[in-house]
Amino acid sequence: FIQSDRGIYRPGEKVHFKGLAREIAMGKNPRVPRKRKIAITVEDSRESTVYRRTLKLSAFGGFAFDLKLGKEASLGDYHVTATISGQVFRERFMVEEFRKVTYEVDMKGAERHTRLGAKQRVKLQADYLFGAPVKEAEVSWTVSRREHMLRFSKFPGYTFADHAATGSYWWWWGDDDDRYPQFVSDGEGETDKKGAYGFAFRDSDSGLSGPQDYIIQATVTDETDQSVSKRRVITAHKTDHYLGLHPQEFVQAVDMP
Repeated sequence: FIQSDRGIYRPGEKVHFKGLAREIAMGKNPRVPRKRKIAITVEDSRESTVYRRTLKLSAFGGFAFDLKLGKEASLGDYHVTATISGQVFRERFMVEEFRKVTYEVDMKGAERHTRLGAKQRVKLQADYLFGAPVKEAEVSWTVSRREHMLRFSKFPGYTFADHAATGSYWWWWGDDDDRYPQFVSDGEGETDKKGAYGFAFRDSDSGLSGPQDYIIQATVTDETDQSVSKRRVITAHKTDHYLGLHPQEFVQAVDMP
């Protein structure tokens, strides 16, 4: 196991790497390798070796090293190779120059709550911080869908979904963001001379019944290759009303059925 402390660095900074080695044999517990030395090599994005050393494992099988990046260090992916007992393990980190964001993207349209199956129209506006529009910039957008877990703060003990009907027989404890979304639509385009861009989407799945969240994400990339993204979540409903049930508690209160 090898890992850097951040994964991305600027030229001139120091990279901190650490690792842990275990020897695994069939039918035996993992143990500290008998061979206590590990060879480390780091190559930059130009495949030039910038670090080469043989390290000694600690009594617990751990190792660590630091790499000072020069101010003129090449940008891109750096690859770390660790070799022990003839086996090779690899990891990478990035060296990049950070830039301040010079423009912002606003997203409008697509009401917060809408109807399932309705066509949704989204408008983007990209403007530089000094006021000029980000014209003729590349735009890419995606829309994905996930089931919306309906909750009402005034009825904390109630459930408004038929979990058994969907094959789920357990209580949902996680957040909405814990579930994997499904692809709905995507597209590409270009902002006009006023920095505006619009697109529309409609979910073609007609078999949906419960409320659904639609995650809309758009990225605008200007002529300097700087990208700014905007994300919005809307919820689509099939009905105006929901029926909630108060199931029995996990731990029953005294004299409660």
